[in-house]
Amino acid sequence: MKTGNLIVFDMDGVIVDVSGSYREVIQRTAARFFQNARHADRLPDPLFSFSDLASIKQGGGWNNDWDLTHRVISLLLDRVHLPEIPEDMSWDLYRQVMRESDVSKLAQYLQETDNPLSRLHQKHLGVTHPFADRCYQKDIGSGNIIRQMFQEMYLGSELFESIYQTHAQVYLGPGYIIQEELLLPAEFIQKLAEENTLCIATGRPFTEAFFTLNRFGIHNYFSRMATLDDCLMAENWVAETEFRQVSLSKPNPYMLNAIAADMESQSDSRYYIGDMPDDMEAASRSDYAYTAVGCLLSSAGFDGLKQRLVEAGAHSVIESVQELECLINA
Repeated sequence: MKTGNLIVFDMDGVIVDVSGSYREVIQRTAARFFQNARHADRLPDPLFSFSDLASIKQGGGWNNDWDLTHRVISLLLDRVHLPEIPEDMSWDLYRQVMRESDVSKLAQYLQETDNPLSRLHQKHLGVTHPFADRCYQKDIGSGNIIRQMFQEMYLGSELFESIYQTHAQVYLGPGYIIQEELLLPAEFIQKLAEENTLCIATGRPFTEAFFTLNRFGIHNYFSRMATLDDCLMAENWVAETEFRQVSLSKPNPYMLNAIAADMESQSDSRYYIGDMPDDMEAASRSDYAYTAVGCLLSSAGFDGLKQRLVEAGAHSVIESVQELECLINA
């Protein structure tokens, strides 16, 4: 019988190890973006380290990996010599700009600078590059170069074309999504679901979240899943009815509030388990009494993250499945 605990999980870095998928796709999308520029052969491979990337993401405000990829490319463009930037954007215009660009200065900077992304991020806080912005407008299939590059590599061409009904432009190989592995064993999730109500609040689109949970055979253990699609739908409703723009993705507690409201009759204690400061802030800002639990099951960028999780509102930080089990059963 259910104990009444409502346990909400973030997916990436908590249920699923994304070090070989999302993090690598950000690296590879950035590299692919510049590959047709002059002197691209001088660029290091990889362009930057996972730890350098993690230092930006863990700083908060970058829960969406598409936005983070746009940020990374925007920072790197600071060291690229570009021709005149067109007002509109298409694949042909993007390719033309890249062919006329010179990345030799960027290559030298990346090779000679420790933590180049972090340094550029601090230098350009709140500032984006106009060419990156042009390549991140609209949606996939209608001019969003950065998002489409990311999705083609993450999903693989077959799944990408099935979801978006448009041809892949830059990547025809298998998707990095299949390199993901479980951080929490399926047997542990099954056991937890027998005595608790399990839900998910993730920044992934629904299709990608369900694909992964179904691939590991654990989707039936979760009673409710809130995703990026829910946030976007609510944001559009606010825009159309209240004539204002809002962001309801984490650290906004929108998803956690919606889940708690749906499951209110089943829940006594509520937990939200996440691996980023944005997750802890969302739990702390929720209208419901969530216990924010920081998760360090994924090792990338471990140094300093525990303190940032606590500063963002974590009641506790777990580093193993056994610690999580003890916390829930306490």
